[in-house]
Amino acid sequence: MLAPLQRKLEGNCLGDPAMMEGVEHSAHRLRVERLARDLIAQYGARAVHVVVERINKAIDDHEHPARDFWAEVAHAVLEQQRLGGKVD
Repeated sequence: MLAPLQRKLEGNCLGDPAMMEGVEHSAHRLRVERLARDLIAQYGARAVHVVVERINKAIDDHEHPARDFWAEVAHAVLEQQRLGGKVD
């Protein structure tokens, strides 16, 4: 009786580390996109400058994961601005 449930769990992302990594990546990407939209809504054309300030602070503080995260946000801001804010 437990075997079918175990097979079911193994067939979804909870049982497959590679699929779970994809789910985490998707959630991370959505967070980056949402933050970019929020920054554009709050700062308009200055949004990318605000993000660059955060990148520079992370560099000064030797916070490499934060630097990388804000670099992703900067890319998303620029992409959304290029597309006119029309990003899903």
